Order: sequence, then C-alpha cells, then structure tokens
Amino acid sequence: MARLRSAVAYEGPIEHAVHRFKYEGWRRLAGPLAQLVAERLVVEGLAARCVVAVPLHPDRLHERGFNQAELLAGELRRRLAIFEPVGKLVRTRDDVATTGATLDACAGALRAAGSGPVTGVSVARVNV
Repeated sequence: MARLRSAVAYEGPIEHAVHRFKYEGWRRLAGPLAQLVAERLVVEGLAARCVVAVPLHPDRLHERGFNQAELLAGELRRRLAIFEPVGKLVRTRDDVATTGATLDACAGALRAAGSGPVTGVSVARVNV
C-alpha cells in the first residue's frame, strides 16, 4: 500500500457511528461518513479515477445484509463525481487480520490489473 488516508480518529461519536453503520444496519450513515472521507481527500489534494470497495466475505454479507464498504464507495463516487469501476475486486480467501493486510492485498490486485498508484482510504483509524 503506497498510501493510507483516514478521515478522522476512531473515537467518541465516530466510533459509535461506525459501529452503528457496520453492525446495527444504520445504512443512512453512509452519506455523512462518506462526506468526511471526501472532505479529507479534497483537503489533501488527492484525486482519483475510480473508487473500489473492499469485498466483504460472503458470510459477513449474509449476516449484515449489505457491504458497508460498497455503500461508502458509492456515496464517495457520487460526492466526488467519479465513475464506478468497470471491474470489481473479488475475495479469494478468508481475511484474518485487520492490520492493513486486506488493503495491501487489494492494492496489489489493483496494481496487477494496471491501476497505477493506489491509495487506501478509511473513515477512521485507531490512533496508537
């Protein structure tokens, strides 16, 4: 992963909002959370040709009923007037770590497909 950008720290109200969005089905939070990300990208001067969501494991998708990353990506594309990509990332094995390994694997697949530079983006990041 060449770059990783997060809109805000994962604490306080954002921690609660992200939890509600991912685990309690508050899909309407996709817009406000995507707005935080969009504002961060604009402030940093990062331009994108496309926005691709990280695929969700089929068991998680069945459990939640939606892919929160895809909802965020769709809202982000709308806010930044970016087209949906032609292809999609496909999960080929189970993810067992949340240390950035997933984003690294996604970035590698995108670069192998000819994407050029890849920037990973998240709503929030835990400060250590």
